Amino acid sequence: MTIMKHPLNTFTIQYFLLIGFIFGLKPCGFAQSQQPNFNMELLANVDEYSQNLYSAIWGHVDGQGREYAILGTRIGTAIYSLVDPTKPKKVAFIGGTPSIWREMKSWKDYVYVTIDSAPDGLLIINMKEAPEKITWNYLKPQAPIDPLNPGLIERCHTIWIDENGIMYLSGCNVNRGAVVMYDLKPNPESPRYLGAIKTGYSHDNYARGDTVWSSNIYEGNVTIVNVADKKKPVILNSITTTSRFTHNSWPSDDGKYLFTTDERANASIDAYDVRDLNNVELLDVFTAAATRGRGVVPHNTHYLKGFLPTAYYTDGVKIIDASRPSNLVEVGSYDTYLGPDGGFNGVWGIYPYFPSGLLIASDIQSGLWVFRPTYQKACFLEGLITDANNNNPVGDVEIQILAPQINQEFSKTSGNYATGLAQSGVYRVVFYKEGYQSDTLSATLENGKVTVLNVKLRPDGFTTGLKDMVVLPLTLKASPNPFIQTLRLEYSWQEPAQAGELRVYDLMGRLMERHALPAGNGNIQLGLELPSGQYWVQVVSAQGNSKALSIVKQH
Repeated sequence: MTIMKHPLNTFTIQYFLLIGFIFGLKPCGFAQSQQPNFNMELLANVDEYSQNLYSAIWGHVDGQGREYAILGTRIGTAIYSLVDPTKPKKVAFIGGTPSIWREMKSWKDYVYVTIDSAPDGLLIINMKEAPEKITWNYLKPQAPIDPLNPGLIERCHTIWIDENGIMYLSGCNVNRGAVVMYDLKPNPESPRYLGAIKTGYSHDNYARGDTVWSSNIYEGNVTIVNVADKKKPVILNSITTTSRFTHNSWPSDDGKYLFTTDERANASIDAYDVRDLNNVELLDVFTAAATRGRGVVPHNTHYLKGFLPTAYYTDGVKIIDASRPSNLVEVGSYDTYLGPDGGFNGVWGIYPYFPSGLLIASDIQSGLWVFRPTYQKACFLEGLITDANNNNPVGDVEIQILAPQINQEFSKTSGNYATGLAQSGVYRVVFYKEGYQSDTLSATLENGKVTVLNVKLRPDGFTTGLKDMVVLPLTLKASPNPFIQTLRLEYSWQEPAQAGELRVYDLMGRLMERHALPAGNGNIQLGLELPSGQYWVQVVSAQGNSKALSIVKQH
């Protein structure tokens, strides 16, 4: 193996980047297990109960403006003062029956905590004299859904409290788990029953004004309910989410858009236009390109002034610019969990609504995390891709901006595409689709602005002016990709007499490795001496035809 330390001449670099894609270079394998944390400053991490694990988190602000983190653990609820966010101070711990589910919300001087899998009822915490004095009691509110057989609230999965002091409980032991409503205003320590919504099991809910959005996980949908009359709720419509395991939902501040998560491996954050509930439109779906296809699960998304701060399990915390709901772009990230991708580890919940701008998160394994995020507007890149021969739209075109931030999008059947980055700059953008000649164009991206770049792709068989397009009879398989130390590249020539040379280039067009690729089948180990980053592997035949793929080396 030879490592080439010196760059190629300028003509060769330009040839590779601008012309080489014409000869069959296919961008693929753009995921990598972890990308650098960005636009989120870590202030503190407190881990006092890791032997018992953690669940949800929420925030509270007292009458003096002091901010608190309310953290669920398996054995109780911990309360931390954030007066000094770099040194959170525990001011109370309230024990309870062991449970892996604790969810909480704050209203005025109180914090309310639900417990699933344990019959503790509702924990009501009085924070009026905090931090010097914090009192609490457990209560099992009456639930006279059936007047002839009234029950008690013993356990619930989640809780929401709206701006009017109405508490909405989901996943309780009554009403088949559908939403139950209580009024906190008359007596915050003794909620008054108002009514119940008749749907399937509600995993979570959000309410504003007279509208409730119930996330019905087992039915795979969000039910929108008018609750102007709490005794006679009216179901307006239901939205089936893309992975049919609806975990949570959150509307935009103006109520025009709804954002949802599905608690499944490789599921997405969905963006819906809900201005007309009889004609709901799916606008976009977001999955983190850096870990796409690795079993990562989104958990809880929230809406904040055009952004979606999201608890993303093993991906940590993500911040997504949702100011253009048809083009969701990641603009911030912090990965608190350094174990394998996928599964139900890492960040359970977040709270991004403190007046100070702090964002807190709960990691199942490592507890309380305190951040100061930067909400940076995305740089949007959008356009239309058409066939250069007949001007018809071309769908399923793969688009990658050659940038440190891993990204990958595909055009719709209409030919329209939408993508973007967090960092502004001048970038090269690759457009690829099987059956077409790839194209690489330059685009200037600016934060908070939309750059329009329309593309015409030439079908295979056109003469490029350099040579006719020829498909190389070669199969390549790279694994693992991304890789940490070395990558195994398996190859198989489909014609006995074929042979060639394998070359590895960085994104500047510099030749990093070169290997002979004899006829037949075989494998080669690549990348031992490569620094971390993204590279192109190109195979060139004796006749000058080529084929390529993308590889990524991690830290």
